[in-house]
Amino acid sequence: CIRLCKRIRDRHEMGAALRILAESNVELGLPEKAVAAFEASINTLKGINECYELMKSCIAYSSYLIEMKNRDADVYLLEAKQLCKKLGIEFFMAQVMLLCSKYDYNNADFESATPNLKNASKICDGIQACDRRILRPAIRDWDRTLEKAILRTSMESAEKLKSIGKIYEE
Repeated sequence: CIRLCKRIRDRHEMGAALRILAESNVELGLPEKAVAAFEASINTLKGINECYELMKSCIAYSSYLIEMKNRDADVYLLEAKQLCKKLGIEFFMAQVMLLCSKYDYNNADFESATPNLKNASKICDGIQACDRRILRPAIRDWDRTLEKAILRTSMESAEKLKSIGKIYEE
């Protein structure tokens, strides 16, 4: 597909094909090749001002970076969010807000993770049923994970406070 895109000089399809190649490299466990393909996809699509495919590439790349706990994900999340607003596609905006919650969680920012998840859920409630069936399970699973993490952190904080109290008493 990429060879054909090069031959016919179709940069739009080239950007989409590079994203798919990147996702394939992720699945094959080839991180260097995945990163190179994601960045090539994004640069190709930016070069022709293609918004929709660029948005999808930014979402896919930020998802991968979040999974790798890479802080650079915020750059691509912000770009994806701006493109979602520009295009007015609520399905992808819900995905981006879910990813923002995961990004915040990775950075121990529970104060932002929770509202971003609630935002994703609220957006999801307003989209078509077929799209809602795709997103709802992921949002529900992440909600459980986030709740457990917040509870665990609260319990750890309570234990630390208890220990400090005992030290102070002594």
